[in-house]
Amino acid sequence: MSDTTTINKVSNGTAPVPSAPTSRPKLTILYGSQTGTAHDVAERLARDAKRRHFPVALSAMDDYDRSLLPTAQIAIFVCSTTGQGEEPDNMKQFWRFLLRKAHSPNVLSELEYTVFALGDSSYEKFNFPGKKLFKRLQQLGARPLFPKGEADDQHYLGVDGTLDPWLNGLWQVLMQRFPLPAHLGQIPDDELLPPKIRLVPVPDVANDDKQTSRSLVVDPTSLLPGSVLGHLVRNERMTHPSHFQDVRHLTIQLPPSTTYSPGDVASLMPANDPALVQSLLDLLAWSDQADTPITLHATDPDFALPPTLSASSSSSSPTTLRTLLTYHVHFATDEMQREKLVEFDTAAGLDDLLAYAHRPKRHCVEIIQDFFSIQNVPAAYVLDLFPAMVPRQYSIASYSDPNTQSHPSLDLCVAMVQFNTVLAAPRIGVCSRWLASLPACSLPNAPVPVAVRLARGTFTLPPLPATPIICIGPGTGIAPMVSLVQARIAAHASASTGAAPEAPLNHVFFGCRSRHSDHLFADMWARLEAQGHVVVYNAYSRDQEAKVYVQHVMLQQSVQVFDLIVNRGAWVYLSGNSNRMPIDVKDALTTIVQTGLKCARSEAVAYVDKMKKERRFQEETWA
Repeated sequence: MSDTTTINKVSNGTAPVPSAPTSRPKLTILYGSQTGTAHDVAERLARDAKRRHFPVALSAMDDYDRSLLPTAQIAIFVCSTTGQGEEPDNMKQFWRFLLRKAHSPNVLSELEYTVFALGDSSYEKFNFPGKKLFKRLQQLGARPLFPKGEADDQHYLGVDGTLDPWLNGLWQVLMQRFPLPAHLGQIPDDELLPPKIRLVPVPDVANDDKQTSRSLVVDPTSLLPGSVLGHLVRNERMTHPSHFQDVRHLTIQLPPSTTYSPGDVASLMPANDPALVQSLLDLLAWSDQADTPITLHATDPDFALPPTLSASSSSSSPTTLRTLLTYHVHFATDEMQREKLVEFDTAAGLDDLLAYAHRPKRHCVEIIQDFFSIQNVPAAYVLDLFPAMVPRQYSIASYSDPNTQSHPSLDLCVAMVQFNTVLAAPRIGVCSRWLASLPACSLPNAPVPVAVRLARGTFTLPPLPATPIICIGPGTGIAPMVSLVQARIAAHASASTGAAPEAPLNHVFFGCRSRHSDHLFADMWARLEAQGHVVVYNAYSRDQEAKVYVQHVMLQQSVQVFDLIVNRGAWVYLSGNSNRMPIDVKDALTTIVQTGLKCARSEAVAYVDKMKKERRFQEETWA
């Protein structure tokens, strides 16, 4: 059987689901997702709705045609929390739209809605985007259909601990209001829904024409909407070879006239390991059709291809199954294996799922190898089973000088994610594996194009260049601090003779394990300090018997820090891991203020909180 015939055969999926009664309202499901969890919840909502014969429109909030919202009837919003209580990137435009003062207070009076928020209660602004969204929709006249749900990562059952009962209640309300006719029953959970897409072979391309298939390689920029095409010209290890962690200094040459601001972030779209992709193709028996050029066509008029696929799968730019494969799939015919997979997909089976898949970081190939009965997966289900690749965001560690835009570039400081688990094979992050494999080569011979999407970060500099700043960045949290300090030095140079100010305006607290193993950008900081542009305070946690972290060094320098903050109006920036570090740093700042002002603890807490509200204390942390 030819490749084309195989694709035609599998693209049809199962028999179509009976049409929904025309009286049933369409459910508009809109999500804001940073890492993919909220997207997964929205996908589950859409599947559940289809099993109950509701027509569904599913979209990221920023991809949704906002003019349709007043007539949407019923909308279900799913939104995660990112950073310090901020909305995810693909919700920002939608949120700004809702905040427009020009909206009348009854513009959404025909809309019924509910919101499911995802967050972590260990953060101060727990589920803020979902809470604000629920309130703003009501201010615009929308009517709550069902109470807001709030997932908490700290729940012992994770997201499902809140999601499962919330969904049960939501479907009870919807099914009572819009019951199915007697002849139409709910589609059972164990019955396969039709695929979202059809895979249509490209005509007039011979199946054995390997050169033609290779020529259909997708331009990386089409996989990352809004991106520019750069070239990697540096990929160097910053940490000592004996150090356990590989931290890379990457430099990407950008197209002329590309600009970015201090504190901005760069998104990179990684690629899966070719060997793992081939293993998955072999396990699913898709190898024979893996490189056949195809286009993707939605089977449901309300389903839109993800933005990362829409450009690369148009009729003028076909794609292949090999390019689409990303993550794992659960199909089984063996009854015992099937029961175990179903159990994994319930809240009661969460502990077993964590022990089996999440803690050892099993990838899809290993899962399919264990559940050997997984077979006969129709290729048309590739988008139903595999979540889209998510861009990885990194703080830019350089300053974009407008005077050198003929050869712009950006620097990144990226820690390679590699660790051991109970499995024999070491775990390596998808983006880490991809970045480590990229060769760096000077232009014009740079062989590997890199798609880069630039976006505003959370940091903003003081409006007055003479305002001191305090940068606290342990580990790779130092990256945005490089950008901020370099911009400040350039701004001072352009406003004066170029000499450093009498009293340094830039103060940097950096933390790492050892002076000799992982002191990132050490030479650069030493040079800038010798030139009088910056004062650097280092915390080496393992170079002495007692561990010393950035908060300890801040307390050692409490007189200087207090003078900068209280007497000179310094702005404070914090970047790094979101575990204990942000809490400990804030406690140290509060202690410094309390000691300096000789006030009660509550007054010092209020002072630091006021700094946050005034944007004099800004945080950018990650898990």
